[in-house]
Amino acid sequence: MASEAVAAKAAEERAEQADAKVVDFESIAPKNAAARNTVRSGAACDLDAQERRRQGVERAGRLREELGEGPVAGIEGRLAYRFAKRAFDVAFSAAVLVAFCWLFAIIAALIKADDPKAPVLFKQRRVGKGGETFQMYKFRSMCVDAEERLAELRELNEKTGPVFKMAEDPRVTRVGRWLRRLSLDELPQFINVLAGDMSTVGPRPALPAEVATYNDYQRQRLLVKPGLTCY
Repeated sequence: MASEAVAAKAAEERAEQADAKVVDFESIAPKNAAARNTVRSGAACDLDAQERRRQGVERAGRLREELGEGPVAGIEGRLAYRFAKRAFDVAFSAAVLVAFCWLFAIIAALIKADDPKAPVLFKQRRVGKGGETFQMYKFRSMCVDAEERLAELRELNEKTGPVFKMAEDPRVTRVGRWLRRLSLDELPQFINVLAGDMSTVGPRPALPAEVATYNDYQRQRLLVKPGLTCY
């Protein structure tokens, strides 16, 4: 009897601990858009604009301490590295474009079926190495008036700084949600890689409006080509 009582007590304690770990997301969910709370990886994250800016400043400060105050040099003097990197970009992007041409055709057909009057590709001016602009290609994942509707969604931005990112963006189309979830909307950027405007590995290509807000420290990212990996 004593052993049964101990086992029952232990089971009760485990149940209480499990209940304590359960988060009532209904109670912490935002009641309106102004609250700007979201759930990421099982935790509630406050997306207050002031807090986002504070976190961004802290991250920039840590990076500045690691890199030092001096200017960061590019890779212009590393000829062998530049040759190998460009050779890989050309070979890899050409292989992807040839091997997955059937996938390109399927995606194009789905986009057209979703909105026959809208274009398949989305074209946008981006800033590349040295501040030079180029036309970047993506499969269209948003409605055709997405650029015009951006201003009304600015206050819901979930990123710090000039970059706009929103988890539940109402401008995304039905097909676009799946393309973005699988990152298939980025496939046409292999055309940019083959053309030499981008690289397979590199930081994300920024908009001219974003670059216009860069400080001297942030402009150092323009020392290299932007890339598909955004890193």
